[in-house]
Amino acid sequence: MVIKVGKNKATDTEAAKALEKPAEEAPAKIAEEKQEPAAAKPVEEPKVAEISENPEAETQEAVINFINLDQNGKQLTSSGVLRGMPVESINDLYSSEIPLKVIKKAGYKVVFNNFDIPGVAQRFSNNKVMIQIFTIGLSKKDSTEGNN
Repeated sequence: MVIKVGKNKATDTEAAKALEKPAEEAPAKIAEEKQEPAAAKPVEEPKVAEISENPEAETQEAVINFINLDQNGKQLTSSGVLRGMPVESINDLYSSEIPLKVIKKAGYKVVFNNFDIPGVAQRFSNNKVMIQIFTIGLSKKDSTEGNN
């Protein structure tokens, strides 16, 4: 038996030499694992999520998204997932100041910002099920362009 692949050729003697390699070598070990029947491997018990007796004490999540209103809300950047305890200040973990400086240098203007509300500290909620989403809408267009 000869298998041709492009300019490379494999022969029966080359295949036999490959089978003689020690079992510790990765390719041979992988080949052996693939040939083992599924029943030979121990079955792991499914993991059950633990339910806290005090749901308010569970870590909460929030995200601040910066979107381009000129492109139907296409995301410019994001804070990523921020994690903290209920009523802990999100502002202590994240500031939109630096991303906004960079975005403004690129020519964008803030149209709306529901994260940086003057005099308001954003805090993690008590709702473990829903991630808090804050949005900062930006545009390069003059806000009066479409108002003829």
